[in-house]
Amino acid sequence: MADDPTSPVEFCWAVIEQRWDGQQVLGIVRRDTLEHWIARHQVFECSTWGELRTSLAPELFTEICDLCGFDSALDADPGNPDDAPPSDDTPFDGTSDITAFEEGDWPPALAALVYDDVPMEVLNAHGAFGATGLNGIYATIAAASRDAVLRVLAARGHRLTEDPRIDDLANPWFCW
Repeated sequence: MADDPTSPVEFCWAVIEQRWDGQQVLGIVRRDTLEHWIARHQVFECSTWGELRTSLAPELFTEICDLCGFDSALDADPGNPDDAPPSDDTPFDGTSDITAFEEGDWPPALAALVYDDVPMEVLNAHGAFGATGLNGIYATIAAASRDAVLRVLAARGHRLTEDPRIDDLANPWFCW
């Protein structure tokens, strides 16, 4: 976990089906992690750069510009038009324009978020670990361990909320 693992936080969870093998797993992340990445999913609903510019919060638009190799309109060097994002009518496809998406880095795989957010003692007792050379370490928790994991987290004072949006965090290029 990024913060003090002993400080109570809210975890959001759902039992989801791994898309690549049909296995049921417990997807569980901190509320702030869920909200951070769910907000970024709206990027994939935009079909032009104009939609991105008008529908995203300025800091998220800047993040997308950076991921696509452009400066945001506010930061662009007027002397170098190649730094600016494309015109508003230029088509946008997040799955191909965002290089990090094609590489499986953005958004991160849900299993990578589970590894980052769930206390290590819980993962050691109930998780399975994996790693890739490019994307780092990840963890999965079998659905059969759901009740035990939730009991341990609740006993430590964490709040637990079932949230079906957990399934939306699964990156389609690296689905567990």
